[in-house]
Amino acid sequence: MAGDMETAKPLFEQVLKQDPQNVAARNYLKAIKQAEAQAGPGASMEKQLQTLILPQVEFKDATLDSVLDALRQQADKASGGKIQPNFVLQPGVNASTMVTLHLTNIPFREAVRYVCELVQADFTVDRCAIVVKPKTVAQ
Repeated sequence: MAGDMETAKPLFEQVLKQDPQNVAARNYLKAIKQAEAQAGPGASMEKQLQTLILPQVEFKDATLDSVLDALRQQADKASGGKIQPNFVLQPGVNASTMVTLHLTNIPFREAVRYVCELVQADFTVDRCAIVVKPKTVAQ
């Protein structure tokens, strides 16, 4: 009822293991699956990344690949090991582009957005990774 589907889903699955005829658990699981399908891939990770706050992000003349690795480590540390995002660089994104950036108390997702802006890239959050891709002319 509170909208915490990530917690509710395994609990309802557990109820069904103990009582396969439980109508309420079946109905709630069906509703959760429909909501997940409507949200699309990466919705859960997107929510986690938006709420994760990094106390400080500071890079001076660091390569993009080292910046992304450092951001991954900061997310892991700030979330207590609960969020460990993977980054995938698509062809056309130069991993050796230099980045200089200083931010404090910023959502993880916004830190990634700033980094991508500096290297003329864009990103999408997928179910398993953050995909960094070159900016298109329309963007």
